[in-house]
Amino acid sequence: MAYIEADYFGGAGTRTAQVWTGGKALGPLHLAETETSPAAVISSGFPYVGAPGFPAARSAAMMKGMIVAATQFAPVAGDIDANVRTIAGLIRAAGADGARLVVFAELAVTGYEPTLIRDIPGLVLTEDDARLEPVRDACRAVSAAAVVNGPVHTAEGRPTVTSLVIGPDGGLLARYDKQHLYGIEQEVFAAGGRDGRFELKGTRFALATCYDNRFPELAERAAADGCTVYLASSVLSADNDSFEKVYPVRAREFGLHVVLGNVLGNNEDGVGCGAAGAWGPDGERTADAGTEVPGHVLAEVG
Repeated sequence: MAYIEADYFGGAGTRTAQVWTGGKALGPLHLAETETSPAAVISSGFPYVGAPGFPAARSAAMMKGMIVAATQFAPVAGDIDANVRTIAGLIRAAGADGARLVVFAELAVTGYEPTLIRDIPGLVLTEDDARLEPVRDACRAVSAAAVVNGPVHTAEGRPTVTSLVIGPDGGLLARYDKQHLYGIEQEVFAAGGRDGRFELKGTRFALATCYDNRFPELAERAAADGCTVYLASSVLSADNDSFEKVYPVRAREFGLHVVLGNVLGNNEDGVGCGAAGAWGPDGERTADAGTEVPGHVLAEVG
């Protein structure tokens, strides 16, 4: 919820704002005519009200098509129970806001910690893992699906970096195993061998995970296969050029909506920078969660 008062006669004036999210006040803010918006906590609310410099993230009531939530939070390294609680809470919050699908970052269930996953076998999940039951309950509670990524067992031995798509009924809609492994991932995980697809309420989705997105053939195959939305569960830091050279390019080249789930905080790869959100088929940003506050942002994708 946001309150804004602006004295904009002739295109210039003062701005006063108060923004709340999840019952938490993020403001207030008062800016004189010559002041610019600071990079402060309140910035997380600006996408919801369309402030300058932030793509407007419309409410579900303003959207007519499929609504997807892109999420970001700081996973606790190796603490599956804590991360599952956060994931379930974000699903419930996004579902209450009208999202029918909620997208999370790469290895959100454990944190992006390949070495820890290698050294602690108990961090590896099964498809029907009981520890994910709060996620299934949350999906059922708000009739939304979720793309939840973690290390998952395989019959061959090594786990995979896997997106489990949990449906609105709590059942498993799809499984996608990351095909292109990066760096230390090659020592810990097995690579997947099949593209990920699922349909929800008439919309066809493709799945990809972080380094996968560097390979345009994945998005090309998705578009050729009738997908209109490309879901990218990733772990990105602020210096990663994917925000300019990968996600908007995949969207524009293949006419896809691209939705990014990312992390905040420290991880084995560095420091996650957030900026979860979406790009439209023209390559322009349609939703941006900002770089500071955990939560979700909504995007209409069809």
